[in-house]
Amino acid sequence: MERTIEAAAPVAAARRADPESLADAVLRRRHQIYNAAYRITGDRERASEATRQALASALRGIESLEADALDVSLMRALTEACRHLLGGGSSRRSRSFPWSPPQGNGRGGTPGGEARGEDEQSERQEQSDRIQAGIGTLPTEERICLILSDVQGLDYAEIARATNTSRRTVRRRLARARAGLRDYLRAQDEPTCSTTTPA
Repeated sequence: MERTIEAAAPVAAARRADPESLADAVLRRRHQIYNAAYRITGDRERASEATRQALASALRGIESLEADALDVSLMRALTEACRHLLGGGSSRRSRSFPWSPPQGNGRGGTPGGEARGEDEQSERQEQSDRIQAGIGTLPTEERICLILSDVQGLDYAEIARATNTSRRTVRRRLARARAGLRDYLRAQDEPTCSTTTPA
């Protein structure tokens, strides 16, 4: 579980519902939002656009943003953006919020590092890529619930609020998503059987 919790001071200030402090707390979560967006969309361009739309939406509605549940509010905005983009909505870069995603692919090593460390990093990246590929095979709504739960760490009630659905629906989608991902990874691990008929 990988829930990013920001520094206590900005969040405490945000809970006082001061618009300026609340906006600062929103912007501090931009990389958290992008990470979730990339996991959901599987595409850097769409993830970047979804992040811009979510941030812009949150900042436009800063006065009505739920100060005591920033993660839920931001994930709700992100969910709407991802649904739009994955449902065939325009993926043109929004001009409403000038934000760019973090650069690099996270594979950079330390000069002179041991080969074993590089091999371990390569294996971790390969496993991460396999998991992401599996996530990409899931239906959009199941994928969203899986990321909000297992990556962002939201509970059933929070996911229900972020996706505008019931906790029962969240539980059902999560169960299907986890089963689907498990089956995908299991199939990837199975050796390919030869279909050649002996002479």
